Amino acid sequence: PKGLRSADGATLAETYRYSFETARPSLYRQDPPPESAWVEPHQVFELSFDQPVSEIASHVWLELLPVHERVALSLERTVDVATEERQARPRERWMQPDRELPDARTRYALKPERPLPLDTAMELVVDGALAGQQGPLTVGAQQRTPLRTYGTPRVMRVACGYDYSTDCPYGPLTLTFNNPIDVETLESRIA
Repeated sequence: PKGLRSADGATLAETYRYSFETARPSLYRQDPPPESAWVEPHQVFELSFDQPVSEIASHVWLELLPVHERVALSLERTVDVATEERQARPRERWMQPDRELPDARTRYALKPERPLPLDTAMELVVDGALAGQQGPLTVGAQQRTPLRTYGTPRVMRVACGYDYSTDCPYGPLTLTFNNPIDVETLESRIA
């Protein structure tokens, strides 16, 4: 405030005002990753933020496309990422410089409240109103990540040779599927 005296006797001529803003929560990692086409019906979705967030299950959901049907997610577990890393490598020295903020990275595991239908496009939606626990700011804009559940196995492409041409008297024959295939099962069915 104006008139405040310092240790050397000087007086503050004007009231000094300053303002600051807490950091917005930021999603920095997601599993499965964006564009994944092999999401499982009982998939656990892991979202990692740079700080703890409030009421995540209320602000994150799946939206099945094209009908925009909402599927709720329930919180399975919360993980302090820095603690997990220190426990995974206990012999390493973990020093935190005094000037840095504490490592508040937090991972949330969320599971759909019902099985997801196969071969279905969807979006993982993070509501823009999701707020951090360290301040009132939210993530800001809504974030949508396209995903898809795996479907019935289908051959997507058959190619011959190493250059995928149609001319290959000596092979190899390359089969490309829409999702991972068990090689032993495939080999037993090729004649």
